[in-house]
Amino acid sequence: MALTEAQKRAKAKWRKENEAQLNISLYRTSDGDVMDRLEAVSQAGCEGKKAYVIRLIREDIARDKTEEI
Repeated sequence: MALTEAQKRAKAKWRKENEAQLNISLYRTSDGDVMDRLEAVSQAGCEGKKAYVIRLIREDIARDKTEEI
């Protein structure tokens, strides 16, 4: 079933207030290993690229917090 105009506006408003988008460009020559790793994680089916990046960043944050103590 198609969304009504009001539903579309509400969804757009919610996204604007609650989401942020991050786009990165990787160079095939110098960042090929990173691209290969992201693809391998995605192909393995254990987690998606987004989940993998978020997990790595959160692990880094946790490591920084333990080093401050």
